[in-house]
Amino acid sequence: SWYVPIPFQFLPVNRIATRIFIQNKTMISKLCSLYCGEHGHCVEYINRKFLYFCQCDEGHSSVQCNIKHNCSCLFDSYCLTPSICVCSMNKFGSKCYLKSSVCQTFNNSCENNELCISIDDRMSLNKFTCLCTENFYETQYEKSN
Repeated sequence: SWYVPIPFQFLPVNRIATRIFIQNKTMISKLCSLYCGEHGHCVEYINRKFLYFCQCDEGHSSVQCNIKHNCSCLFDSYCLTPSICVCSMNKFGSKCYLKSSVCQTFNNSCENNELCISIDDRMSLNKFTCLCTENFYETQYEKSN
């Protein structure tokens, strides 16, 4: 996880523009002094050394991961808290029960076997984006070195 401070919390809307590179695995810290209970792991923020948080197991939440809750998200989604669902690919909605067919409609628009990802149209004018494969980069899919 990343730690990104919000400098002007008094404003009614906060938008953060940053480029994030996601690692394949979470680094669980042995130096952490936080107590995360039986259902959490202490994790160091990727971009802030010696700053930690408790990452709760699915079905648990709170600062120390000690509150159990029933998940009402769709079965293939991740239940972060009782009211926050992280939807799987091409699913959306508060509980991830809605399916997006944008990628099927525009299936010939991605090149070089890129992965089509539908975008929330409330956040962008684009309906989808194409994720490059390992040997390609940027939106023009230029060949990497």
